[in-house]
Amino acid sequence: MTSRLSCLILTVICICMTVFISGCAASKPTAKPVLAPRAADVQKEMNPDAYNHYTNAIIYEQEQVWDEAIKEYEVALSYEPLSYDIRMALGLLYFNMNRTSQALDVLLPIPEKTGDTYRLLGDCYRQLNRDDEAWAVYKRALVDDSNNVSLNYNLGLLAAKQRKLHEAAKYFQVAAHYSGNAELFQQIAEMYVGMGMFDSATVLLERAITLNAEDPSLYSRLSVYYHAGGKKLESKNALYRGVRNYPNDARLRALLIETYNSEDNLDSVAAIARQLVELSSTDKVIYERIGQVLLKAKLDALAEASFKKALAIDSTSRYAMFYLGRMAMDKKEYDSAKTYFTKLVGVDSTTSDGWVNLAFIYEQEKQPDKSMELLQQALTHVTADRDNVQFYLAQLLAGKQMSDSSLALLKQIIAEGGDTIRALFLIGVQYEHDGNFDKTVETFELLLSIDSANAQALNYLAYTLADKNVRLDESLHMIQKAVAADTANGAYLDSYAWVLYRMGRYDDALTQIKKALTLIKDDATVLEHLGDIQMALGNADEARNAWQAALRVNPKNEKLKAKLNK
Repeated sequence: MTSRLSCLILTVICICMTVFISGCAASKPTAKPVLAPRAADVQKEMNPDAYNHYTNAIIYEQEQVWDEAIKEYEVALSYEPLSYDIRMALGLLYFNMNRTSQALDVLLPIPEKTGDTYRLLGDCYRQLNRDDEAWAVYKRALVDDSNNVSLNYNLGLLAAKQRKLHEAAKYFQVAAHYSGNAELFQQIAEMYVGMGMFDSATVLLERAITLNAEDPSLYSRLSVYYHAGGKKLESKNALYRGVRNYPNDARLRALLIETYNSEDNLDSVAAIARQLVELSSTDKVIYERIGQVLLKAKLDALAEASFKKALAIDSTSRYAMFYLGRMAMDKKEYDSAKTYFTKLVGVDSTTSDGWVNLAFIYEQEKQPDKSMELLQQALTHVTADRDNVQFYLAQLLAGKQMSDSSLALLKQIIAEGGDTIRALFLIGVQYEHDGNFDKTVETFELLLSIDSANAQALNYLAYTLADKNVRLDESLHMIQKAVAADTANGAYLDSYAWVLYRMGRYDDALTQIKKALTLIKDDATVLEHLGDIQMALGNADEARNAWQAALRVNPKNEKLKAKLNK
C-alpha cells in the first residue's frame, strides 16, 4: 500500500470516528439502557432492605438527583453485594456521568455476566482507551448477540483504529445491514474507498441510496466513486439518475457540466448550462464555479449568464464582479467593466484585483495620470497582493520617464519583504533602459546570487554582457543554463545565437538563430540578428533579405536603414 493511499485511509478513519462521536443513529453507542426487572420479580429475589434502597435509587435517578441515587445504590449493595440488578444499574449511572473507572469497579465483580454486562464493560474500556480489553469483551458479547448493531459498529471502530480495515469493513457491514441506516452504509463505502475497493464502495452506496431517497448528494458521491474506479459511463449515469430524481438540484447539474466539459462535449455543456441558469437555486458558489468552467470552454455568453446569476443571488460576489469585469474588458466595453470593478473595490478594497483592473482600463483609455492616481489610492487600502499594485505603478512611472520614482518604488517592495526576485529583475531592466550598464550588471548579479537558476535573469544578463562584447565566456555559460531550463524559449535561443556571434562562432550562431525564428516569427530584433550573422558568414544577399524583413516589422529603425544603405 502506498503512502498516499495510507494517508487517504487514515483520513477516512478520522471521518468515521468524527461522525461517530458527533452523532449518528449509532452514535456514542453506550450500553443500551438495561430495563429494570419487574418490581415483583426483584422483590422476590432481593433482600427487603436492599430492595427498598434500590427502588429509592431508581426514583432519584428518574428525578435526576444523581448523588442521592448513587448513595441509595451503594446502601443497597451493602445488603446485596453481588446483586446483578443493583450493580448494572449503578454501573450504567456511573458510565453516563463519565465516571468510567467507578463504573468498572462496580461491574467487574458481577459473578454471572450477561451480554448486556459485556457490552457495558466494552463501552467503559473504550472510553478509557483500553482498546484490547474493549475488543475482548465486545467479542464475548457478540457470542450471545451476533447481529447487535452497536456491538458490530464498535468492533468496526476498534478494528479501523488498529488499521485492520478489511475486518473493520466486515463489522460495519453487519451493523449497517441490521440497522437499515443509510449513514452507516456511507461510512462503510468510504472505508472501501480508502482501501481502493471502488466496486464494493459503489455497491454499498447504492444501498444507502435505496435507504435514503431524500439526499441528492449521494448521487454525486456515487459518481465520484464510479469515476475513481475507472467506470466513467456509470459515473455519468449516476449523475443523470440524480438529475432525473432531483431535477431542481443545481449541484448535480453543475457536476454533469464539468463531466461533459472534461470530455470536450461542448454541446451538452451548453444545453445543461442553459437549464442550470434557469433553476431557482440560491447557491452562488455553483454559479461562480460553473461560470469559470464555461469561460474556459469559451462559452462566453453562458459564462456571463452564470456569473450574473451568482451576482443576483449575492450582490457582493467577488468572483462574479471580477469575471464580469474581465469579460467586459475583453469586449472593450470599458464603461461596463469600470462599473463591475468599482463595485468590487467597494466590496473589498483590501485586495488588488479591482484596483489594478480599473487602473488598466484608464491606461487603455489613454489616461495614465488617472491610472496612477488610482494605484496610489489603492496603496492606502490594499493589504493582500500589494505587490501587484506597486509593480504596476512602477511600470507606469517608468513609462512617464519617472525613472527615479519607479526605482524607489521597486526598492520599497524589497524593503517591505515583497517579491524581491521580481523587483530586482525590474530594477535591472530599468537600469538597462536608462543606459546604466554597471548598475544593470550589478543588479542581475545580486538577483542570481539569491536565485542562481533564474532563467530570465540568466538570459537578460548574458545578452547584456554579449551586447557590450564583454565577459563572453561567462555569458555563454549563463545562456546555456537558461536554454537548458527552457529549450522552447525563442528569446533565450536568440540570446544564445548573439553570444555565439560575439564569440565569432558564426555557424553555431546561425543554427541557434534559425531555431529561434521557428518559435518567434516576425520579430525585428531576431531578424536583424539573423542578418548580422549571415553577413559575418559572407552571405550578403541573405543578410540583406533578413534586414529588409526586420525593417518591414519596425520601419522606424534607423540602424537597420544604415545597414541596408552600406
